Amino acid sequence: MNPIIIGTKRGPVDVMNLQPGDVDLSEICQTISQIGRFNGRGNKFFSVAQHSMVVYRILREQGHAPAVLLGGICHDFAEAFMGDIIAPIKRELPRWVKEAEGRAMEVIESVLPLGHWPTELVKKADGIACIAEARHLGLDTSWWDFFPIAAHRYRIGLDTRTILEMDMSPNLAAELLKSLYRDTLKEINPRFKA
Repeated sequence: MNPIIIGTKRGPVDVMNLQPGDVDLSEICQTISQIGRFNGRGNKFFSVAQHSMVVYRILREQGHAPAVLLGGICHDFAEAFMGDIIAPIKRELPRWVKEAEGRAMEVIESVLPLGHWPTELVKKADGIACIAEARHLGLDTSWWDFFPIAAHRYRIGLDTRTILEMDMSPNLAAELLKSLYRDTLKEINPRFKA
C-alpha cells in the first residue's frame, strides 16, 4: 500500500503506517475540534470534538460506567488522522479504509489509555448523537435508514441539549474534550496522572 502522508505539528505522518510517536492528545483534540460534522453542512459549525462530547453525555445519561464513557470520548480519535467520512460514503469505501482506521485506533491506544468499551453501546449512542446533531443543525433526517428506529425516537436530556446548543470555538472544544478525557480517566483510576 502506498503511503498517505499528512502534515502535523511534529512533521509528516504516514496515515497507513501510524507510529506511537505520531500520537499526541492535545493535537488529536485540536484537530478534531476543527473538523466539521456532516462535511460542514448545517446552520452552524459543529465539530467532531463536540460530537464526542455529545456521545459521552448520552452514555452518561444512560448511566454507563466511566470505561464506557471513555469510549464515547475517544471513539473518533482516529479521525484526527483519517478525517470524518460521512456514513453514506463510509459504507461504500473499500475494506482497507476501515482497516486503516482500526489500525490508527490501535496505535492511538498504545499511547493513550482508551480502555476497552462495549463497541455496541458506543455505536448506539453515536447514532443517537448523529441524529440529534443533524436535527439541531437543521438537516433533513427523514430519509436516513442507516440507524435503528430507536435512535430516531430517543429524547436527549438537558445536559446533552446544552452541548448541542453551545456555540463553541475550536480551541474551547479541544480544551473541554481533553479535560473530559483526563477527568474520566481519573474516575476509572484515581492514580492516573495527566
